[in-house]
Amino acid sequence: MNQWSFREVAWYFDNILKETPSIWHKIFQLCEFDGIVLRVAIYSGESFFDEHDGPNRSYCLHLMRDYLDKGWCVFTDNYYNSLTLTKIMSERSIYICGTLWPDRKGNPQTVIQSKLKRGEPEWSGREGMIVCKWKDKRDVLTISNLHRFQMVCVQNKYAVRRQKPLTVRGYNKGMSGIDRSDQMLSYHSSLRKTIRWYKKIALNMIEMFIFNAHYMFSMPERRQSNKMRLLDFRECIVRHLVGEVASNSRTKILSSKESHFPRSISPRVKKKFPTKPCRVCKQNRIKRESRYCCDSCEEQPALCVDPCFRLFHTL
Repeated sequence: MNQWSFREVAWYFDNILKETPSIWHKIFQLCEFDGIVLRVAIYSGESFFDEHDGPNRSYCLHLMRDYLDKGWCVFTDNYYNSLTLTKIMSERSIYICGTLWPDRKGNPQTVIQSKLKRGEPEWSGREGMIVCKWKDKRDVLTISNLHRFQMVCVQNKYAVRRQKPLTVRGYNKGMSGIDRSDQMLSYHSSLRKTIRWYKKIALNMIEMFIFNAHYMFSMPERRQSNKMRLLDFRECIVRHLVGEVASNSRTKILSSKESHFPRSISPRVKKKFPTKPCRVCKQNRIKRESRYCCDSCEEQPALCVDPCFRLFHTL
């Protein structure tokens, strides 16, 4: 069964105009099970969705518009899920599983209001859907039309076994790919480099493209021969776009400039801070003296720090 995941990414931006308050900007993503981003929708205000549906159902159905009635399995977070959306997905032959907000309209109150001890479950089912509440460190509420209620044994990385609902295990497995992609992109994120919201969107799009390309470049069946870190992959793209010629010419210019350094003219017996006529100013018939000279030049000419020192060594 093909599996996809939904993710809502929210950024908090300071608006440029002081008269308006700060705003949230949201990006909705449809991803494959392994984290590759398939589709992206940018929140564009209330004009996009119907007032009865709201943004959660509208954007979810919008991203899935070409894949309905085909038996896909979708995992979503609590921003999207509701009993209404799960019922719509069931009617369109889509399996859906995810977390659920407790204040959604139509939630079974016997499950929502139940007081549980750690490890205890409570669930309710109707019309092929189940709503399950399970107490971990805090309450975990899930909804699914894919699973039946069942407690299964799960082993963590420390080899500790414990009982979890089948819906929780399925949700964790289904969202693992997109969680890993978010983790990889967060290591070297460029979003903090600018405060302009449209630049952040563009940078985020580019980072998603690079992640998709890196995953396809190092797919599991080719991982032995094409093993490369995401950071190294990004550096290869930058070097390819910039080019080696520009890099070499820049290095040559820097090396020629960095070989000359100004220093103070050595003090004399009668003058603690001696000065000499600036070589560049003298050529331009300007009477100006400087306390600094070039220590690397053979004649050690006196030069004003700015701009004569730069002009003397570049012209």
